[in-house]
Amino acid sequence: MGYDAVRRYGVLVFLLVSGSLLGASPGGAMRQPTGHLGVAYRERWGAEAKLSETINLLDLWCHYEVKKEVQCDLTIVRLNDCWGTTDRKGFFPGAVTNNSVTISSWGWNFIALDIPTGTENITYRFDFTTSVGSSGEPYFRNLTGFSGTGHDFVDGKPISWELVPLSGANNFIAAACPMMLPGVPTPEERRFLR
Repeated sequence: MGYDAVRRYGVLVFLLVSGSLLGASPGGAMRQPTGHLGVAYRERWGAEAKLSETINLLDLWCHYEVKKEVQCDLTIVRLNDCWGTTDRKGFFPGAVTNNSVTISSWGWNFIALDIPTGTENITYRFDFTTSVGSSGEPYFRNLTGFSGTGHDFVDGKPISWELVPLSGANNFIAAACPMMLPGVPTPEERRFLR
C-alpha cells in the first residue's frame, strides 16, 4: 500500500470515527447534542459598573421532538432581588419558563438563544463539551463558558447590559436579604386579607 493510499485510508477512518463520535444518524446527517445545561449570572450595566446583587439562574433543557426537531425549554429563576422597606427587605424567588426558545445559532460546542420580551431582547450563549450516549446520540457533557447581553429602550433611548456568569462550578452565595416564600395565612393574617 503506497503513501497516498495509507493517507486516504487514514482520512476515511478519521471521518468515520468523527461521524460516530458526533452522533451521525444512520442516514448520515449529523445530530445536534441535547440535554441539560445550567448556569447562574449577575448583570453589569455599563463597563465600569459593579455587578448586580440579583442573581439569575438559567436551566436549559434541549430534546428532540416527535418530528426529530430540537426543542429547547429555558427556565429562569430570579434570586436575591431584594425589595421592601428600609427596616425589612426580602425577595421572592421568581421563575419564568419559556417553552419556545428561539435558537439563533448552534454548533457542536455552543448554542446561542434569543429571548425577546416586549422591547427587551436577551441573548444567551452556552459553550459546552459533548459526549455520545449508549444510543449513539450526542449530549451536553460539561459547560465550558457562558456569555450574554441584554438590550432594551428606556424613554426612547437604547440601553444594554452584560450577563456575567458566576466563576467556578459550584458557588456558595450569602443572600443580601432573607428569602420570602408563600404559605397558608394564619387566622390573624386572614383578618387583614378580607
